[in-house]
Amino acid sequence: MRRPKQALVGTLENICWCPKITIAAIDGICTAGGIELTLSCDLVVVSETAQISDMHLKNLGWIGGAAANANMAWRVGVSKALELCLTGDVIDGKEAHRIGLANRVFPPDQMLDGAKELARKIAQGRLAGIIMTKATCRSVEDMGRVASWRYCDDAFMTLQNEPDSAGFGATAWVESREK
Repeated sequence: MRRPKQALVGTLENICWCPKITIAAIDGICTAGGIELTLSCDLVVVSETAQISDMHLKNLGWIGGAAANANMAWRVGVSKALELCLTGDVIDGKEAHRIGLANRVFPPDQMLDGAKELARKIAQGRLAGIIMTKATCRSVEDMGRVASWRYCDDAFMTLQNEPDSAGFGATAWVESREK
């Protein structure tokens, strides 16, 4: 018998696998559902003073829903994920950045502007290329190495041959460098 998927799991899977880039911005306390949401996002920006934890086991005696433990292990490695999930220790933004949980760390008064700047920088790219970059980077979570290489190669060939490639590619890059 197949068990029904929790509503939260489906929502967070949709965030993880939607073609848009998702950025979590953390300034303050992030635990429980907040960490589950954060781990479903593509990129994480934090303030130095953020307080991040997974206290499910410590406070409730169970693991986080929405594959929080698995997503934590993907993000920071198995050993560090075990430590964080088993102890419920709170880490600050600097430590989150150091261990790879966060992509960027800022002073609290600059964190939101930093997240917006990251989003603007990403948005300057070719939409099809952004979508394919997310898909190919995420592919390593579900495919073996050779399969993910082939998937990346197929995506590369698709992007090179799509009609919306004007203004992108090797020629466009060289021409922009010459200006």
